[in-house]
Amino acid sequence: MIDAPGLAAFLTVVETGTVHAAAILLGLSQPALTRRLQRLEAALGVALFVRSGQRLRLSEAGQRLLPQAQAHLDGLNQALDALRDAARYGAASVTLGCLATLSVSVLPGILAEYAAARPQVRVRVLDLTAREIEQAVRDGTADFALAMLGVPEPGLTQEVLATEPMVLLAPARHPIAVEVSVDWAGLAGLPLISIGPQSANRRLLESVQASRGLALEWRHEVQRLSTAVALVAAGVGLTVVPQLAARTHAEPDIRTVRLTGPTVMRRLGVLRRAGTPLSAAADALRRLCARELRRLLPEDGSEGSEEGAGGEA
Repeated sequence: MIDAPGLAAFLTVVETGTVHAAAILLGLSQPALTRRLQRLEAALGVALFVRSGQRLRLSEAGQRLLPQAQAHLDGLNQALDALRDAARYGAASVTLGCLATLSVSVLPGILAEYAAARPQVRVRVLDLTAREIEQAVRDGTADFALAMLGVPEPGLTQEVLATEPMVLLAPARHPIAVEVSVDWAGLAGLPLISIGPQSANRRLLESVQASRGLALEWRHEVQRLSTAVALVAAGVGLTVVPQLAARTHAEPDIRTVRLTGPTVMRRLGVLRRAGTPLSAAADALRRLCARELRRLLPEDGSEGSEEGAGGEA
């Protein structure tokens, strides 16, 4: 029989580093927490910790147990959350991780159609950074995610749905705004606005800049794409964004210019845990997401492009 209280005690001690801190976090006395650990170790027949001064460190057996214990309790918590949702809302629930750019440009239409077809299903959207979304998929908090895909990570599977070009947003009165397209080298010396360091789009653009030896001037930095768009509209500078985001944030004072030499693409798709089947409700939402992304970003066979991997919106 699985000792859930013992595993919770074990994981909390790992998290806090001491039995004293773990006991406070769990609302237990220190002797009560110690007894839980002792019962777990006795049942397993191994020591899970080695004392080092005032702190504990994991034994070899504890290191082996840690990922399995975390996965077990994550799965148990997920099941309990689903039961609570069913009791509270009388329906199944689906948790979807989604990049901020897609949650504004793509997701509203998808969820409107999904809600019309399955009004009984409760949908929770985690519109977080890509790193946070990846972790939510990994630990089971999210059933799956619409994400920017990079190098596959262990334990996760990727379903590539579409590729999306990066485009330039320029103030309508800027000379470059009359161009249909511009080479990346043509951005040299222009005041560019970058999104914060947590953004995968920024890392993608920095990799292009480094590989091409471009001298681009990222004069300003913001943390949200909507702020960058507002600054472009005010004439502060220019910014580079995904194509769908450019459509969503279209304003009369802004022009969209295609970027070439190379055409930089980001890969979009579904991220999910390997070996974990989706519920019928979650899979229906996944199929709807796939259909809509493929409709909005049909493959055009563009040549001379660079594909990017990874991180935030």
